[in-house]
Amino acid sequence: MAMRLVRLTIKSTRMGVAVAAALVLCLCALVPAQAEEPKALKGVALVIGEQNYLHLGKLTNPGNDAREIQKLLTDLGFEARLVADRDAKKLMRELQRFTEDAEGADVALLYYSGHGIEAGGENFLVPVDASVDALDDAEEKLVPLSGIVDKLKATVPVAIVLLDACRSNPFPTGASVRLESGGLPVAMNTRGLGMPRGAMALSSASATVKSLGTVLGFAAEPGKAALDGPTGGNSPYAAALLKHLSAMQGDEFGTVLRLVAEEVYLKTGGKQQPWVNESLRSMLYFGMPVEGPKGVDGEILTERRKLLLTISTLPSGERQQVETAAADSGVPMDALYGMLRALGSDVPDDPAKLGQLLQTQAEKVKALMAERQALKTTDPEIVRLSGLADKAVSEGALETAIKLHEEAKARVASLEGDVGNAEADVKARRIEFAEVYGKSAAAYQLSFDYLTAAADYEKAFQQVERWDDGLAFSYLNSEALSLYRHGYFKGDNAALQRAIDTYHRALRFASRDDDGEDWALAQNNLGVALLELGERERGTGRIEEALAAQRAALEFYSREKYPDDWALTQMDIGNILSTLGVRDGDSDKLVAAIAAYTLSLQERTRNRDPIHWARTQQNIGTTFSLLGNRKNDAGLLRQSIGAYRSALEEFTRDREPLEWANTQTNLGAALRLLGDLENNDRYLEQAAEAYRGALEERSREKVPLDWATTQNNLGNTLSALAKRRKDRELYQQSFVAYRAALEERTRERVPLDWAQTEYNLGFALQDYADLDDDVAVLHQSLDAYSAAMQEWTEVQTPKDWASTLFNMALVDRKLAERSADTALFQRSADAMRQTLRYYSRDRVPRDWASAQINLAYVSLMAGQARSDNAMLEQALSAYTAATEVYTPADDPVDWSTAKFNSGIILEKLGSDSNATNRLIQGVVSYRLALIVYGKDKTSADWAATNKNIGLLLQTIADRERKPDRWAEAASAFRAALSGYRRDNAPADWASMQFNIGYCLQQLGDATSDTSRVRTH
Repeated sequence: MAMRLVRLTIKSTRMGVAVAAALVLCLCALVPAQAEEPKALKGVALVIGEQNYLHLGKLTNPGNDAREIQKLLTDLGFEARLVADRDAKKLMRELQRFTEDAEGADVALLYYSGHGIEAGGENFLVPVDASVDALDDAEEKLVPLSGIVDKLKATVPVAIVLLDACRSNPFPTGASVRLESGGLPVAMNTRGLGMPRGAMALSSASATVKSLGTVLGFAAEPGKAALDGPTGGNSPYAAALLKHLSAMQGDEFGTVLRLVAEEVYLKTGGKQQPWVNESLRSMLYFGMPVEGPKGVDGEILTERRKLLLTISTLPSGERQQVETAAADSGVPMDALYGMLRALGSDVPDDPAKLGQLLQTQAEKVKALMAERQALKTTDPEIVRLSGLADKAVSEGALETAIKLHEEAKARVASLEGDVGNAEADVKARRIEFAEVYGKSAAAYQLSFDYLTAAADYEKAFQQVERWDDGLAFSYLNSEALSLYRHGYFKGDNAALQRAIDTYHRALRFASRDDDGEDWALAQNNLGVALLELGERERGTGRIEEALAAQRAALEFYSREKYPDDWALTQMDIGNILSTLGVRDGDSDKLVAAIAAYTLSLQERTRNRDPIHWARTQQNIGTTFSLLGNRKNDAGLLRQSIGAYRSALEEFTRDREPLEWANTQTNLGAALRLLGDLENNDRYLEQAAEAYRGALEERSREKVPLDWATTQNNLGNTLSALAKRRKDRELYQQSFVAYRAALEERTRERVPLDWAQTEYNLGFALQDYADLDDDVAVLHQSLDAYSAAMQEWTEVQTPKDWASTLFNMALVDRKLAERSADTALFQRSADAMRQTLRYYSRDRVPRDWASAQINLAYVSLMAGQARSDNAMLEQALSAYTAATEVYTPADDPVDWSTAKFNSGIILEKLGSDSNATNRLIQGVVSYRLALIVYGKDKTSADWAATNKNIGLLLQTIADRERKPDRWAEAASAFRAALSGYRRDNAPADWASMQFNIGYCLQQLGDATSDTSRVRTH
């Protein structure tokens, strides 16, 4: 069956699984460090099986366990005695006899299988005649363990006690225990045995015995219950002892302990973990090995043991992720651990990537398990080899499985020559041969050799190409899937391209009308592969192809007939539209992405699929955040924050720590944007808190790139707070965060993210420079922006390119203002003019207006410095353009600045060209600025603008000799006096008085009105 390829956010659930050593032993030699030669030792063993309880729940397997353990110990050279179903008195006598028999022995081993409890720090063995009444006098009616251990330690150099007695409590819930008749009751551990009470202190050994140590082993951790196993079989602990006790012929005892521990751990799906407390002061080796399996079974067992030893060295985090992946997918852990062993040093350090890898492989194991009965063959050798390969996979022995599949393929090659001789049998045999190649490919996939898997799938396809279109499609789809996985995990773009080409080949074997599900599946998978490659490349061509493929799949996946596929495809479409919206700056695509995500949630509801629901909420939050930032819309940002907080209802820190941290990071970003937009420090502080919380889970060691992303975002928040508070220390903290991010966000590794952080650093440095008018910091800002421009090009990332160029122009402007360097003004103007290639009035009108007003300013500065009226004309044109978008109501500062500066330019142009009409236009422009400045008629802006109006009108009046112009000029100078008072601006006040006098004098002379002359 073909597999659906989807992009999922991988969960990484942390579970509290304790990893402990297990205990096994056989007759052996103890070897101190640097000993010359191990010697043969005498070993005695007592094996107890308590199964047929008279008054408590009977157990199913202790009898079997004890018989088989006794036989194994005898084969290993122990003097092993078996006792079964003993009452309290007889069990105590058997134990007393054993301690006596142990005198003169080198090693004494006690194995107990049956019920056991713990109370008051003492572990008790439960004899078969025990009843609830036994709890009133435990010392007499149960068998305390610590005294037995102490006697063995005093008697023999090495005492070993193995307790398969951690089964569930046989007594009523809540029952208490009196350790002696009439004593106070103490609580009983409800599950299993407890930590031994002082049983391991070497100092308690008899001085007459040279003690070399004691080993006490539990089938499960203290306080945990052990499993009894299938009826008529063995408990997991006994089965592991039987399987591995004689495993290491000449290897050290501790190695065997690890084998047994991990065997039980795997066979119980992580539910049971043996525990050992040992104090051996010398190394312990096996002496009389039992002959093990031969041939392929022996190879499988050998590889199995290597796997178990590998598992024993794995960190708890990796074990937890394997347990989660196996539990979620319903597959055994053995094969998943086999895959990790196959990867070796290539196991991802990033838990998120490891989680995704495990999920992918778990899906493959599940499919392989479902297909075990699919191989139909008449050749007994292929049947034998395939069966053994399946067994090897189930044991995690992937190397042996691959070897067996290679033998099966060789068998196919030897049979192919015979097929041509029986034309009627050709199709059946070709299909049979294809299945052999397909199963071999599946084994290679499990060992992460995706390229070899793809080659085998291609061979399978070639076998059926002429005979079965459905199988041909399936093998090509699987081949493409293998290529995709190699490309995805290995960063191999050529493999992704091969995957895309192979999906196109597969589509030739499926039509929408006849093979609709296969056809839609291939379209979906093709879309995923195209998106993955498109995200690694510049431009949007591949991503647009991915969108077309997913929309084609949606033509078949109707909501009514295929609700899950419909919802998942809507999710995929949302992801693609969001990526496109970011890449090409099209906000409509972001809106469409939100619509697609919302449609997906109509089927994949929280109750039905909480994790999908939470991931979709996260994606909705991210897209709303992008839109809110782009449109400066606080409402959209609040919707983003609401979506993230909804996601956190499912992504809790204890259940989904990495998803929780990821959502916290995104929530922080939205809070920062809202804080910037509304000038609200509270939101910024909440954002910084969210980021710092996320960093506790997104550590550099666990997820280096995610850690870098969070550091980058923390830097953004700290720099925003620093700007608002003019806080130098916060700026420095932001620089530390950005530079930390750049240690992982390198240009070689993630070029576009590297550019983003360089840009953010440049922006923060640009603001920081304003605090101290620091030219050196401005140059550092330019360096950071220039670095970002190496990856943010106009063709590939036009929006980011334009934003960076805009800020570089602003830095050049600041440097020019400080140095009066006209070349810097010119460079700033050239850069602003280039940004207008992206900032069009139709697409981003406010960005266009901002670029125009800044272009106008630097052109004005350069024109004034160079006395270049052509540049002044360019500045005037840019100011006029900006006020086509800016209004006095919505943008009073920018609008009034544009009108005031336009008045300055018109005044200069009119003066130089003796063009009175330009001076009149200047008066009009100044008076428009007064629409804003008139709100405060005592302000410096009001006074300066009226002064300039007066001077222009005075010049016009002197040219035209019109009395009304002098009167208007005098009125403007009087208006300026409300801002230029004698007490706060005496020079300006005096100048206005002089100008008023001049205008009145000219007016008096022109009208022969001497009263005006006397007024001033």
